[in-house]
Amino acid sequence: MSMAVGWTLHGAASVTGSSHEFDHTPCQDAHVVRTSPSGRWTGAVVCDGAGSARYSKKGAELAAQSYADRLMKVAEELEHRAPGAWINDALIEGVVHIRQELRNVARQDDLRDYHTTLLAVLVGPDGGVCVHIGDGAIFGGRLSEEDGKSFINADWFLSEPENGEYANETFFITEASWVKHLRISPLPLLEWIALATDGGAALALTAKNEIKPNFMPFLFQELRHSDSSPSSLIEQFLSDPVFAKITGDDKTLAVLVRGGSLSLHQAPFAVAASPNAKNLPVADAEPAPTRPSEPYSIPNVQPVPTSTWNAPQPAQKFYSRQIRRIAILGFFALGLGIVSVLAWELGIALASLRSPATTQQGKPKTEHLEPDSLVPQGHAAANPPG
Repeated sequence: MSMAVGWTLHGAASVTGSSHEFDHTPCQDAHVVRTSPSGRWTGAVVCDGAGSARYSKKGAELAAQSYADRLMKVAEELEHRAPGAWINDALIEGVVHIRQELRNVARQDDLRDYHTTLLAVLVGPDGGVCVHIGDGAIFGGRLSEEDGKSFINADWFLSEPENGEYANETFFITEASWVKHLRISPLPLLEWIALATDGGAALALTAKNEIKPNFMPFLFQELRHSDSSPSSLIEQFLSDPVFAKITGDDKTLAVLVRGGSLSLHQAPFAVAASPNAKNLPVADAEPAPTRPSEPYSIPNVQPVPTSTWNAPQPAQKFYSRQIRRIAILGFFALGLGIVSVLAWELGIALASLRSPATTQQGKPKTEHLEPDSLVPQGHAAANPPG
């Protein structure tokens, strides 16, 4: 593998969403960015803890740190070992290792209190590989100049968010069915790549998962000229109060840029109106997407096929499932109460039909008197016995 300029410009930040600030809850996102000792490989991990999970912040932080360690081990192997299917195995084992670590923390097999998504990339001289579970997004491209502008979305790459039946539902590495939603995709030769939680993606992507023209280009403009560190600059962008109108969720964004790419383009950055669709490897699309024609980052590596792992699965409801259960129990209790009242009234009506006298409550009972008892005392009977 030929030596090439590494991913020398990279930064990441997580910002607490306005809704969490209102509720006085901490940011439940986590991120880690690391570079291998040789400088050839850079790994980034972004995790988003579920808002309703009790220890989601802990789950996201543990997952991000653990998987970043795994990416660096893979990078170290690649320094002296030929690429192959073992890379997929190592990436899958990394998720299994996270789950075991969480079990040790939770001291039980049920990990729902630590629900978290996982987005990760490992990029090198000739491309890379990405790992994706959940409703975040991984996207990137190359830079091309045309008509006095530097378009950032040439050879556009996107690993789409995966939601359930509703927008606030997704899938987590802490679920029993996590392997069905795991996506491992090779990356083409890109000049920049970004990882975002759903809150961060709401700023950079449209509802149709197309890149917005008024976020990433301005961020690249600042990254090209600012003296601030990339991470602090990204944090300033995410913290802009104007974005609270777009989403109140926590926002995390990690951006990696191949060294020198931004400085080579002096024209203003912009987004092309129509990204090159043939280089858009959308996960879980039907029919299967066309792979990029450029060499993969890890030559000869076989991507995980779009088979049963990535087949569409019934949406796993999270928030709405609990609400429906409560509603069903409420309707059942109400129906049971109504039936009980009707049965009680019916019993009273039937009892009154069988014994009318018993319905006169509060009246003294009339005793049956013999005829002789009606004769006043001191008077003999009209016909005394002979």
